[in-house]
Amino acid sequence: MIITIDGPAVSGKSTLARAIAHLLGYYYLYSGSLFRALGYLLYTHAGYDAQNIAQVSQKDRDTFLDPTRFKYVYSQQNGERVFFDGVDITESLKTPVVDELASIVATNALVREALKDLQRTIAEGRDIVIDGRDSGTVVFPQADYTFYLTASAEERAKRMQQSLKKKGQSISVAQARSEIDERDARDTNRAISPLVKSEDAIVIDNTGLSKQETLKKILSYLDLKGGG
Repeated sequence: MIITIDGPAVSGKSTLARAIAHLLGYYYLYSGSLFRALGYLLYTHAGYDAQNIAQVSQKDRDTFLDPTRFKYVYSQQNGERVFFDGVDITESLKTPVVDELASIVATNALVREALKDLQRTIAEGRDIVIDGRDSGTVVFPQADYTFYLTASAEERAKRMQQSLKKKGQSISVAQARSEIDERDARDTNRAISPLVKSEDAIVIDNTGLSKQETLKKILSYLDLKGGG
């Protein structure tokens, strides 16, 4: 069984995907962590930054995505973890700098192709929930259930502000909105695998909805179709 949840930044995809995977006992693939990890590794190990990371070379891409060195692991107990050379780098991937690097490196065709293949390898033979930007359109077009989760830009900006506040980082709603708009433009306008709704996607706008309300709505669709 494959369930995909796509949508724009800060729409709640990851939170909902984790919750669904936990409830159903499925494997969870946070595709964003793969892009974040690559961006982080290119930044810390190879000297790339926001100005040149979109032009990452095939050699560097292959070096840092070498399957003997780069590993994604998920368990119900410990959640999703990313390792490089045996070192858990997961906690280093949750910063605004890495957010930006991940969004930019995702515009590179070589990167998207490599990570598409990696995601399919991870999902092989598993019941799995995947969230991302093109999970249901490009990576898993054959998914059993395809959702598109969204919310208003203003709502997402407020969520971003609150999330960063919990991490001790201060940002105004206006600043968060500016970043949201920039990321939305980059995701929807990129030439390779832009953020779009698949024709068969179940669209859920969770503006004003709590996590539990959104989860209940998603599960109701799975129930109606005989899933879960």
